[in-house]
Amino acid sequence: MTDDREKRIIDGLRKIREHFESIEDRQELDFTKPIVNFFDYPFRLHDYDGGGRYPIHGALKIDNEWLSCAWSRTGEIFQDSEQHTSDLNIFNVSPMYYYED
Repeated sequence: MTDDREKRIIDGLRKIREHFESIEDRQELDFTKPIVNFFDYPFRLHDYDGGGRYPIHGALKIDNEWLSCAWSRTGEIFQDSEQHTSDLNIFNVSPMYYYED
């Protein structure tokens, strides 16, 4: 990853994080749009129609290992251990913040 691209991604994610911290009611995720997390970890969706409070199941690749996770319909992670923190929440991202090589 180039330094310029990394800086743009970090700046974009910082703006998104500030935006979500100011919103009380987050909207449900739209799976037709890009989904990211604050640290831009690779995200793999396994299922999004499970039951209960955390119906979205998937994984994030952190330090070359896949961490199995569950999220609410608004992207809040199920925090069952110290590995699962709010920094691993997922959310839709606007194309203006989403950069691909």
